[in-house]
Amino acid sequence: MMWRWIVLALVAANGVFWLWSHGELRAFDLGPIEVSEPARLKTQIQPEALRVTPQDSAPAPTVPSTAGAEATAATPTATEVAPIPSPAPSPTQGK
Repeated sequence: MMWRWIVLALVAANGVFWLWSHGELRAFDLGPIEVSEPARLKTQIQPEALRVTPQDSAPAPTVPSTAGAEATAATPTATEVAPIPSPAPSPTQGK
């Protein structure tokens, strides 16, 4: 009988923690501290110039800048990265 109460208490504590960690208890002034960096967002240099491309494709052309030579000097360039090797086959494969 005592184990039942311990398990119920742990399930209830887990439920309360889940509610707290997902911000569901903010109506009661409870919840984790929200982390925000508005200053970092304001200091980004040309975030629209960032391009994510697949590894096998050629690099995307850069966006021409209207700010002049200072902006092109501050724009970082991409470097080539070696491909990640595929894992060795498992000895149990094919059996």
